[in-house]
Amino acid sequence: MKIAIFHDYIGAIGGGEKLILTLARGLGADVITTDVDQDSLKKMGFEDVKVISLGRMIQLAPLKQIDASLRFAMCNFSGKYDFFIFSGNWSHFAARKHKPNMWYCFTPTRIFYDLHDVFMGRVTFMARPLFKLWIAIHEVRQLLADTR
Repeated sequence: MKIAIFHDYIGAIGGGEKLILTLARGLGADVITTDVDQDSLKKMGFEDVKVISLGRMIQLAPLKQIDASLRFAMCNFSGKYDFFIFSGNWSHFAARKHKPNMWYCFTPTRIFYDLHDVFMGRVTFMARPLFKLWIAIHEVRQLLADTR
C-alpha cells in the first residue's frame, strides 16, 4: 500500500514534524508539504524520508496560511497513492481530492473557535472586515474538507 502524508510545512523540527517524519519512515510513506527546511531534516536524521514540496510560500501571516490552504486545495496526487494522512491545520484542504484519508489533528486553529473573541479584540477596526473574511473562508473550507 502506497501512503502519502500531507503536512503544513516543515521548518524547525517540532513535535508534529518529528511525528509525521517518524510515521512516514515507519510506513514507507512520502511526505507532501509546502516549505521545507532541508537542514532541519538532516540535523534530525530524516534525510531518508522522501519529502515533496508544493513550493515556498508567502511568509506574512495570514497570507501564509491562505497560501498553504490554496496550495493544498489545488494539488492532486490521487491515483498515485492508496491512502492519505493529513496533519496540521492547512493540509486537510487537499482531503476532497485525496481519498481514502484520515486527519491527524494536533490542535485545531484556535482563532476559529475558543480564541476568536481574543483575536478580534487585537485587530484594528480597519482590519476587522478582512479578519472576519479570512475566518469565514477557512471555516467553510474546513467544514467542506472534513465532511466530504
